[in-house]
Amino acid sequence: MEIYQLKVFLEVARHLSFTEAADVLNLTQPAVSAKIKALEASLGTELFHRLGRKITLTTVGEYLLNSGPALIALENRLVQEVDEIKQGKCSQITIGATTSILNGWLPEVLFDFRQKYPSIDVKCQSFSAIQDLHKQITEGHVDLGFSDANLENIEID
Repeated sequence: MEIYQLKVFLEVARHLSFTEAADVLNLTQPAVSAKIKALEASLGTELFHRLGRKITLTTVGEYLLNSGPALIALENRLVQEVDEIKQGKCSQITIGATTSILNGWLPEVLFDFRQKYPSIDVKCQSFSAIQDLHKQITEGHVDLGFSDANLENIEID
């Protein structure tokens, strides 16, 4: 799944119209349809019930409509923070992660990050509960959080 495909999906889902979403996104209707088909293929399921020109969300489509904006917000925050880092506005970043992430793929990513941005001090905090990580993020003690837990019931501002 690509973030842009998710953005296209969210517009189609909001309007329940490929044509209206295409207008909002300044794309052609066939381009919107192609993005949705590619997203459905990557997820291995249909996101819309298609009845002629009328569409409705499938159960998975409804889930993605509810969960997708949090992913978009996270992507926007990541881009903003990376821009700040590139501009030298950030000299320290605090990352929080669940234990499985800290023991899994995160060390390699942090190693690469530190090689590329040696002037940025990266601090890591381990959390056994996603609720604790979420609290630290919302209180501003952690800049970026990673978890392999289901975030369906976690609100991200």
